[in-house]
Amino acid sequence: MRIVHVTPYYLPAIRYGGPVRSVHALAAGAAALGHEVHVFTTDANGPNRLNVTEGQPVVLDGVYVHYFKLNWMSRFFYAPKMAAALAKAMGGTDMVHLHTVFLWPTLAAARIAAAHGVPYVLSPRGMLVKELVRKRSRLAKSAWITFFERRTIERAAAINVSSSTERAQLSAFDFHLPPVFQLSNGVGDPEPYAETAVSADVRAAVDSGNYVMFLGRLGWEKNLASLVRAMVHVPHIRLIIAGFDERGQAAALVSLIDELKLQTRISLLARDIEGADKEHLFARATLFCLPSFHENFGNVVLEAMMRGIPTLVGTDVGAADAVRAAGAGRVCDVTPAALAEALNQILANSQLLIEMGGKGRVAAERDYGWRSVAARSIDEYKSLVNTT
Repeated sequence: MRIVHVTPYYLPAIRYGGPVRSVHALAAGAAALGHEVHVFTTDANGPNRLNVTEGQPVVLDGVYVHYFKLNWMSRFFYAPKMAAALAKAMGGTDMVHLHTVFLWPTLAAARIAAAHGVPYVLSPRGMLVKELVRKRSRLAKSAWITFFERRTIERAAAINVSSSTERAQLSAFDFHLPPVFQLSNGVGDPEPYAETAVSADVRAAVDSGNYVMFLGRLGWEKNLASLVRAMVHVPHIRLIIAGFDERGQAAALVSLIDELKLQTRISLLARDIEGADKEHLFARATLFCLPSFHENFGNVVLEAMMRGIPTLVGTDVGAADAVRAAGAGRVCDVTPAALAEALNQILANSQLLIEMGGKGRVAAERDYGWRSVAARSIDEYKSLVNTT
């Protein structure tokens, strides 16, 4: 098959979190299976721009990546030269896969694919959640849905969700939905690393004692304040919070940590964590915790499972399905009291920690390898091509 993925941001713009990695892994998995895979994206990298050449494909892990420069409407990821290139690319394309909503690349690509008679799959990537729409730019996003996104959604060949949580959130809208298929995210193998490459701040945090670990963007939806408050009632272990400070959350967390007098028990690493730093944090962690109010999936949960680390996740985290099915940890409410109770119960039983970690690793290796996930995506594409 010839497959075109369209996404507003892509490697190496890792500041955008899990979707950047998961889209590339899905594309690379399909390429490894012998399919021709192209990615159309922008040079977005937060307030900066990637150092890439516009329009000339770069081959990453067998995937042809086409970058386009953002225009002045960068908030909507508007890259005007992408439209003409996409139209030209439709000849011979079997399937277009769109990632995210509320942004120009998805809007433009959906219209272009439809005009050329090419079916497209839409992955909302956790952005179609009524509570999130209400809390963040409700009027603007509601208008966008009315005038643009509804058409994109309802004319798709199918909607791809990554979890039962995302499926339920999607059903809360009054869309006339096309077929919806669930395809979980996948996970790669741990990366080998040299301890000499570990940064000083990571080494200091890790060497200060046993710890529970959070890794991810420091957005408000991650509910990190509740995890910090829970630590007041979880003695004898530390907490490391690590990840890019997306919207200035670190300052508020530092104030809360100071207020609760937890400075010696909580380390905050408010920056991108990759490579040796990431692997070193995982390698020494006792438990991984993702206490988000909502999470479309939570790729980092699978990363913890693949490394044999037991996990504690919130009930509205998409990867909770994987944790439950594997027996890889616990799923709980995300109030400070509920998090503290769950943490104390798990940490009190060392044998249970070992068993959860082992079960998680087995499930991650068996069910969530990217080659397997990519193969299932190809099966879905083929079934859609044959029925459209």
